[in-house]
Amino acid sequence: MEENLQNQNPVEGQNQEEKKEQIKEENNSPNNVGNEKPKIEEQKNQDFDKIDEDLKEFLKQSKYSSESIINNLKDTLLRFEAINETISILPEMKEIIKISSDNSKEQAMTLESKIENISNNLENISKIISEEKENLKNLITNFNEKNELLAGRMDSLLSNIAKFSETVMKIVEYEENLSKKREIEFAMMQAKIYNERGLLLFYRGIFTSALNYFIKALEMDSSSPEIYNNIAQTYMKLGNQQKAEEYFRKALEIFPDFAEVYNNLGLMYLSNNQFELAAENFKKAIDLNPDFSEAYLFLGNSLHSLKKNDEAIENWKRALEINPYLEEAKEKLKIFKEGEIDV
Repeated sequence: MEENLQNQNPVEGQNQEEKKEQIKEENNSPNNVGNEKPKIEEQKNQDFDKIDEDLKEFLKQSKYSSESIINNLKDTLLRFEAINETISILPEMKEIIKISSDNSKEQAMTLESKIENISNNLENISKIISEEKENLKNLITNFNEKNELLAGRMDSLLSNIAKFSETVMKIVEYEENLSKKREIEFAMMQAKIYNERGLLLFYRGIFTSALNYFIKALEMDSSSPEIYNNIAQTYMKLGNQQKAEEYFRKALEIFPDFAEVYNNLGLMYLSNNQFELAAENFKKAIDLNPDFSEAYLFLGNSLHSLKKNDEAIENWKRALEINPYLEEAKEKLKIFKEGEIDV
């Protein structure tokens, strides 16, 4: 556009300036006051024509195509139309807002009426609650008076129930103890039966079957040292010294003063030529039972094997003093020429 202005004819530019000044003087002239409006319109038309010419010249010289400018103008017109449409619906929006405002007023009035009704109802409810509260107080007072009487009766009832429960528990405990006692007695009776059957077989020399019965007896009564002793003697007869000693020791754990077990241990060691151990156990048996004639007899035998004949003779004599019918003791004394003993 600057190029266009520079390329204009200086004379034309000067003429234009002169025309403007002339128009200005004419407009300011007092003679033209009455014709001011027509002249102004005419001048505007001239100015628009000039602007139109300049615009056409500008479009020819511009680097932008007229088509793109037209498109931009069309977009602008579309935006103007959208604005006009928005403006056109403003009265309708105003009317809608007014209607909504009126509805809101009506709703507010309705809500106010409802609130007033609720307030009235609340007052009535408050009165009812006050009356019911008073009734409730009277009811509680009556209940407390009756409750004291009821509490006394309940205390008495609970006391009786406690006494009754205590009595029932004692009966139950007694029944349980009695039942356990009966079970123990039954088990001991069964153990006694099995033990006697075992002894019967043992003395008949049927040692394996005897051992089975002794073990059944032990299952029924594991606290019997006699059963342990019988099992140990049976293992001795079966040649199992290790098992025999194990059960002899278990019998002594239950009953440490079991003289017969020490005597049987002495016999086991004596049969295996363990004379020192045999003599030691026979002495323990005698300490626990000074009238144990067989223990004296077997102690004399052990001492004789240990070449302690004088001590052996003394024990054989003591055995005969307690039991004159011990033939083995008499035979031992005859061998050592102690003479016939009058029995």
